[in-house]
Amino acid sequence: MVRRQLLQVTDRVLCVRLPGYLSCSYVVLYDDHVVCVDSGMDPDGGDMGWAMRQLDRPLEQIRSILVTHWHNDHCGGAARLRARTGATVYHHPAARPKLQRQDRARGPRRWLARLTPEVGMLGPIRALLDAAPPIALDEGREVREGDRLHHDFLVMETPGHDDAHLSFWFEPDRVLFTGDALAVAGDHVSYMSRWLTADVESARRSMLRCLGMDARALCPGHRHPLVDPDPAMLEAVAERTRHLARWPIYGC
Repeated sequence: MVRRQLLQVTDRVLCVRLPGYLSCSYVVLYDDHVVCVDSGMDPDGGDMGWAMRQLDRPLEQIRSILVTHWHNDHCGGAARLRARTGATVYHHPAARPKLQRQDRARGPRRWLARLTPEVGMLGPIRALLDAAPPIALDEGREVREGDRLHHDFLVMETPGHDDAHLSFWFEPDRVLFTGDALAVAGDHVSYMSRWLTADVESARRSMLRCLGMDARALCPGHRHPLVDPDPAMLEAVAERTRHLARWPIYGC
């Protein structure tokens, strides 16, 4: 049985956390609808479906899914949730071929992907081997830097971990959904591993931008949200990031 947690970030923002993989997706509550930021790992949409049941809300209230990037630990459930709810899935334009499984890996990589489980600790490895999420998204809407969604969400392009990576600034609560633009370890901000960072200089710029957002809460894609981060800690991490000569291999 998959273990899941529902963590309160603000009155309106909750984290759907899978402790076994330390992955985090989010729900933002409105009176009559819900916005998801990423969609959980379960290809059937079970992670967000579980969260909606805990909140005593019908699944059909999911109106939008904001995808930070195409890796399946972030968008695994997007296709099925869209099919079941009619929700609009928003993503970076460059993510479309991945989300629609148009440029999957070939040869040995695809063969290895088929042998790798879709969920659990090996799930993201399967997605990276296959260069695609488990289920193709039949329809999505492209968004770019500066777009606003539901009046409340500002779209930020934050490449580095992936060239089609987005973050989302939820202005009413000053919550920044960072995806894998940065990491959280304990009570401080950390780095995504060098092995998981496609472009170090882009990642540096994106991380500095996130650190400068005056956020009440930082909501990353892994481990846990960081509520009321210490400004001195954020500035120390920013200063280190500005002058970092080598990106940490293990993200510390």
